[in-house]
Amino acid sequence: MFDAAELERTRAERWRLGLAPRRGGAMGALADELGAIDLGDRRLNRRARRLLETLGKKPPLTIPAARGGWDETRAAYRMFDHAEVTPERVLAPHSA
Repeated sequence: MFDAAELERTRAERWRLGLAPRRGGAMGALADELGAIDLGDRRLNRRARRLLETLGKKPPLTIPAARGGWDETRAAYRMFDHAEVTPERVLAPHSA
């Protein structure tokens, strides 16, 4: 789980170093950080980045509401169910 204070310190440090996020909002900054995600497969990496970007644009919504359709929702849950997609691997770029 994310530590809000740590995330805020990281964000402040990025601004201080001139590495401000390219996308708006806190979830956009998180998506920027996770751009270096490595789940062992380019397709999974691409799907994870797209999913994070979509969810980051609509943080208060549930996955089905944010994804906009049943096929997109099932794809998100299938990605989360994949053996290579673990919280540790998803958060590794954030922890680095």
